[in-house]
Amino acid sequence: MDNKIFETPRYTKNNPSPKQRIYRLGVRLVILLGVLFVVYYGYCWGWWGKNSLLLQYIFQCGCLISSNESRYPDSIDVIIPACEHDSILLSPSGRLLYIDNYIFWNNFSYFLNIETGEKTQYRLPGAPKYFLTDNFMFYQYDEYIFDRVTSKKYPITKFENWRPEAYTNGITNLDLLSESLQNAKQVFLVSNEAVVAISNDFTVYPENNFFINRSGFPGNDTNRIEQFLKENNIEYIFIPEKYSHETKSSNGRFIARDDGIYLSETEQKIVEGFSPTGEYRPASGKYFWVVGWAYNGSAAMYSKKEEVCLIEMNIFVSDVCIFRVPQPVLLLKVPQEYLDGTIP
Repeated sequence: MDNKIFETPRYTKNNPSPKQRIYRLGVRLVILLGVLFVVYYGYCWGWWGKNSLLLQYIFQCGCLISSNESRYPDSIDVIIPACEHDSILLSPSGRLLYIDNYIFWNNFSYFLNIETGEKTQYRLPGAPKYFLTDNFMFYQYDEYIFDRVTSKKYPITKFENWRPEAYTNGITNLDLLSESLQNAKQVFLVSNEAVVAISNDFTVYPENNFFINRSGFPGNDTNRIEQFLKENNIEYIFIPEKYSHETKSSNGRFIARDDGIYLSETEQKIVEGFSPTGEYRPASGKYFWVVGWAYNGSAAMYSKKEEVCLIEMNIFVSDVCIFRVPQPVLLLKVPQEYLDGTIP
């Protein structure tokens, strides 16, 4: 019988023992995890990769909240981190921000008081909706005004159904409309899409309120409601759309545009707009969009109307987005020297 089959196997450098193989595998795994941790930690704290969509896509939703500010310039405050909102709506005063945040089947919607940082969980139904004031919201399609303080709904009637003589042969009675708007307590021009008339006692007698959509005005100009209001000397409060490419601060000194904040008088740019990649991309543009001014006029709020695309493709003259990268809601702050007036 051949005794070689009973010999103990010899382990060489090229033929390690099972224990050696497990040890080496463990070392490699530790090194790999260490590298990933360093890359993750370095990205989250802004050491590298700030403009890398790949690192944003992989890591930013898992970064600690305390690291959010580290990835942005000192002139920017993070109001809502990436991955923590689906849609937002800013009140006219700039004090309240409504945040919709869906995680699977759960809804974590709330009001954020920008001045105090207080959060009030609240689920607002339906869309589209617009702030008329900090307390009242207009639901255009559902045809009511919502009081967020009392949670009461007040119906509001279309002008065509508000008075029997409002329409004649399918044409708006513009004389009656002008007279009715002049008699209203407040008139709101909502995003050039509708005009809302509120009476003195609208919560007691909601039937005195009415609204009319742009389609009820003659002509084809997109700003024909505003033209009508000005021609008839009707005072109104303009409610901009959720995202605006340009908006002026309440004191009139500054203008916030997508690409930055400017001085009104000189058109000098004093704050650069924020770009998640630093370059123009066909499907998602370059800069964040203006949402509006914060309550004290010291900063403008910016967000991305559409999430930035990690991979973009052009198919049949249409830009297609693959792997969307969520983005935060930011405040771009006006430099203190301009607020103090030391620099005119």
